[in-house]
Amino acid sequence: MSNWWNIKNSAGEDDTPAEMQLYGYIGEWDDISSAEVVKQLKDITAKTIVVRINSYGGSVFTAQAILSSLKRHPANVTVYIDGIAASAATIIAMAGDKIIIPANAMMMIHNPWTLAAGDSEELRSIAEMMDKVRNSILAAYREKTGLSDEKLIELMDAETWFSADEAVELGFADEVEQPMRLAASLNNGVFSLNGMSF
Repeated sequence: MSNWWNIKNSAGEDDTPAEMQLYGYIGEWDDISSAEVVKQLKDITAKTIVVRINSYGGSVFTAQAILSSLKRHPANVTVYIDGIAASAATIIAMAGDKIIIPANAMMMIHNPWTLAAGDSEELRSIAEMMDKVRNSILAAYREKTGLSDEKLIELMDAETWFSADEAVELGFADEVEQPMRLAASLNNGVFSLNGMSF
């Protein structure tokens, strides 16, 4: 497993938030595992946790476990979508008391899917199970966005990609983070950037 996580200030010595980076594929044997997240959360006593997400998704069940673990933690959770939160990664994002998405980032939601083999009875059973999985995802989205199940199903059926503005408009994020403005000058050989001289 790669070192996908990065915890800063887990002891919460001051008001600095703890930071957790969730970059990569979501799954118990992949980059982002619920077991590792729970282990790291036990050490965090900071009042705020910043969760940075850059993931195309993965296991719904791992994502649901991470969502539940973050929501149970007493800290305030701020989620940043650093590049992409797609598929199961959007489930984790719903843990944010505040979700911030940069203007150049994206989110994507769709119906859960799986590979299946078997006779007609087994395939019908798998289809019923997938409907239940979709309902569990709907619950996470509904709580954050306030959208109806009908609207969410419409968006999931269409495999919908959201720009930052669209994510905020639909309630999947709370704020678009604008690019930082830089002010630089060179004066008598001294370089200044945003008021700092070098």
